[in-house]
Amino acid sequence: MVGDIRRKDVCDLIERYEPDIVLIQETALKEHQATHDVLPGYTTYHDFCPQATRAGKGVAIAIKINNGIPLGVLSNIVVGSKFCKGTAGRFISADLTLPAKSGKRQAIELTSFHVPQMGNQTERVPMLESLETHLQAGDPINSPDRAGIVRIAAGDGNGVYAREEVTYADSTKLRTKLSVGT
Repeated sequence: MVGDIRRKDVCDLIERYEPDIVLIQETALKEHQATHDVLPGYTTYHDFCPQATRAGKGVAIAIKINNGIPLGVLSNIVVGSKFCKGTAGRFISADLTLPAKSGKRQAIELTSFHVPQMGNQTERVPMLESLETHLQAGDPINSPDRAGIVRIAAGDGNGVYAREEVTYADSTKLRTKLSVGT
């Protein structure tokens, strides 16, 4: 994470609340720093940024380890640097398969993302398009084999969207919910 103070704050929150899964944005880790053991007690998967000095780059999924055993197994890992130009360090998604208590395994799709701020349209537009494409592709309506998979997406959307970015819904209804800009 950026700076020791910020890393300490994150570690303090994790220690206090002991979440099973942590989705992190803006890690600003370089490749050699983006290790699986960057957070104590968790196995961490990253999409790091080649230019980690830039703000907003780097996302991660951290899975809790209990008695040396991870909570579950990650598969189908997709990172922004391999997904689409302009999304390096801004997107990671994976399926977490949990151990079966009743004999049936439970899968959870986890997505951590960071959308660039408004002034950065060369990266913002491809990121929004890629995120929407990814989320639509995993929708059970478009992919029946994904039915029954719990889907969790968390991230920093940098909340104010330009009117042309809101193509999937009636922007007049979203205006009050998302403070849609012009």
